[in-house]
Amino acid sequence: MATNEVEKKEATEETEEKKPNAFSKFWNKTKQAVNDSMLESKIENEFRKANDEFVIYEYEKLLGKAEIGYLDNNDGEDAAVLFGKLEIPSNSVILHKEKDTAYYALSTEEVEVEVEVDGTKYKRPATRVHLNPNVVEVKVIKANNKYYIYNGK
Repeated sequence: MATNEVEKKEATEETEEKKPNAFSKFWNKTKQAVNDSMLESKIENEFRKANDEFVIYEYEKLLGKAEIGYLDNNDGEDAAVLFGKLEIPSNSVILHKEKDTAYYALSTEEVEVEVEVDGTKYKRPATRVHLNPNVVEVKVIKANNKYYIYNGK
């Protein structure tokens, strides 16, 4: 009977040693979260290096927001594929910084982009923005919070 109790006690001690304590559980979760975050950062940086900057200007918003992507004309229609899931209202103006070309946003759809990091390909969400290249540029005069068309030369 005594040997059974000793064996049970040894078995219990072994299982207690194998159980991770609260600190090691916390550390493993934190380490995994940091590794995941670093990988996502690498993926986004690789996409950023390989593509162009676009600035999106929305109606009644003071500043534009910069996004990274590329022009895509595979189906005969002008489009921009931008990294991430984005909400872009129709009729917003999208400026392609490198080409200094403006477009109106017509509509959006969710797509995926493929990014290669350290020899591994990753798929990430992106937004395909259908574009209208017929943008009308006007000269204006700002008076307080209103804008007026400039009629001079």
